[in-house]
Amino acid sequence: MSLLQILRSLRCARRPLHGQPPVAYFRRLNVVLVALIIAATGCGDIKDINHRALPLVMAIAPGDEKDFRVALQIPLPGRQQYTVRTVSAEGDTVSEAIQQVQMNVENHLDLLHLKLVIFHIDLIKKGINEELEYVIRSRQIAPKSFIAVTESDIVKLLKSTRERVEQDGTTFYNFFSETAGWTPNISNTRLWEAYRAIHSSSQDYMVAIVRIGDDEMLESRGSATIAGGKMVDRLDSGETLLVNIFNNKFQGAVIQVLEKASVQVTNAEVQNRVFIERGVPKLRSKLTLYISIEETKGKPSPGEIRQQLDEEMERRFRKMLKRTQKHKADLFHIGQHFRRILTLEEMKKWRSEYYPRLEADIEVETLIRNTGDLINE
Repeated sequence: MSLLQILRSLRCARRPLHGQPPVAYFRRLNVVLVALIIAATGCGDIKDINHRALPLVMAIAPGDEKDFRVALQIPLPGRQQYTVRTVSAEGDTVSEAIQQVQMNVENHLDLLHLKLVIFHIDLIKKGINEELEYVIRSRQIAPKSFIAVTESDIVKLLKSTRERVEQDGTTFYNFFSETAGWTPNISNTRLWEAYRAIHSSSQDYMVAIVRIGDDEMLESRGSATIAGGKMVDRLDSGETLLVNIFNNKFQGAVIQVLEKASVQVTNAEVQNRVFIERGVPKLRSKLTLYISIEETKGKPSPGEIRQQLDEEMERRFRKMLKRTQKHKADLFHIGQHFRRILTLEEMKKWRSEYYPRLEADIEVETLIRNTGDLINE
C-alpha cells in the first residue's frame, strides 16, 4: 500500500460512513493506523553506506587475558585513495570480541564483505568447530570467505600487509582465488566447506598455512590437515598438490619428474571403484593425467617421462594415503563413495574404523598432450 493510498484511507476513516456502525468504523481506523506504523518503521534499522565499516580480513587467535583475540583489517575511504586500519579486541567468545571492536569503531561493522578469515595455529590445534558454528549460524560473515592458518602474531600480520592492501583491496582474495594468483600447491578452502566437514564423517579438509612474507605480502608454508575440527598433521606444498589433483583441483599444476623434466597438468580424470570384501573396505582407483612437457634436462624420450611420472605419482599417492589413514583424515573424500554400500550408522564409524583399514590400489596413467620440440618414441 502506497503512502497516498494510506492517506486517502485515513481521510475516509475520520468519520463513520452513512449508516456504518461505530464498531466497523473503529476497526477500519485501527487498520489504517497499523499500516502507518509499518510504513514509518520499515527502514529504521538500515545503516547508510557512509556509516558502515567493511572489513576485508578477520583474524582470530587465543587472547592474552581472555579466551579470544579478534583483529580486523578495515579500509577507510579517503579523497584520493583509502587507507587501512587494523583494530583488535579480546573477549571470552568470538562474538564478544567482535562486539568490543564495534565499541571502539565509529561506524557499524559489516562483516558480510570479509574475504578471508585467519585462525592462529594454536587455536586450530585445539579445535575450531565452535568458532565455525558461530560464523555460519550468526549469518554475519559470508560462507564463501576463504580460511587460512598462521603462526604469526595476527595483529602484526595484518599491519604488515597494510601497504599492499592500500594499493589493491582484492590482494588477499587474489592470493586464494582460482581466477587470480592461486596455484594447486596452496589449499583454498572456504568457510562453508569447513562447516560441512563438522557434520560429515568422510570429508576432511586442508587449510593453507601463511605467514608474513619477506618480499611478498604472504608466504605459503604448506597446509594444515583438519580432521574432527582439529589440526592433526601438516603437509608441504608437494603433498598439498597431490590432494588437490585427486580432488580435481589441478589448474596450472607443475610436477617435477625425477629431476629430468617438469610437466604441467592440463587435465585430470579419476575413476574410483569401491567395495567391501570380507569386512575390509577396498578401493580401485585410476588417475589419468593429461600433461604438457614444460622443461627437460638431457634428452629423455616422452616414453621415459611417462613411465617415470606414472611410477613416481603412484608411489607418492600410496605414501600420502597411508599418512592420512594414520591420522584418520580422509582428505581424498574416499568415504563418500562408500555411502551407497555402508549404512548410516556404519558411516559414522568411517573415520575411526573403516578408513584406517582401507586397502587401496591406485593406478596412474599419463597422456602427453604437448611434447614441444621432443620427438615421440
